Amino acid sequence: MTGSFKYRFWLFVILLGCAGYLTLGCGSNSGESANGVDPIEVEVGASLDAFFASVAARNLEAAMTQVDSNLQYYRAGSSAPLGYVDFTVQLSGFISKAASITLLINDRGIVADGENTARVRGILVCQYYTGGSLQTLQETCEILYERVSRWGIRSLSRYNQEGMSFPP
Repeated sequence: MTGSFKYRFWLFVILLGCAGYLTLGCGSNSGESANGVDPIEVEVGASLDAFFASVAARNLEAAMTQVDSNLQYYRAGSSAPLGYVDFTVQLSGFISKAASITLLINDRGIVADGENTARVRGILVCQYYTGGSLQTLQETCEILYERVSRWGIRSLSRYNQEGMSFPP
């Protein structure tokens, strides 16, 4: 190799390495993965999806594994937040009366409030059959998640802790 060729070769290798570094990045992205999605968003989204799938499957036990035992449940018509047991009773009654349940959150936004808390906001849409007719409940929702040993629903309400109608 001539001196000029070696110089151009190593310059090319260095420039190629710099381009790769700038394209792929290196190190931490403030908690974000390489594709720009916060891992907390993925984990909380998976927990919420598991809760919805369990309710749709009418599996109360599996659904309640996604709920923190210190739940604060803001129910429409209640003057104070209800707890885990009250929510279990409400959800159990809904599951036993409803068929073909579908739950989703339109415009779902998940925001980490720290390493161990996150908030999900959006429009909860619940469709189900009861008495042979399709029913639809649609309302704003705010779900606070907390991670102790795993992610769990810590608070369930409409925006600003207003009481909600879910479960119908």
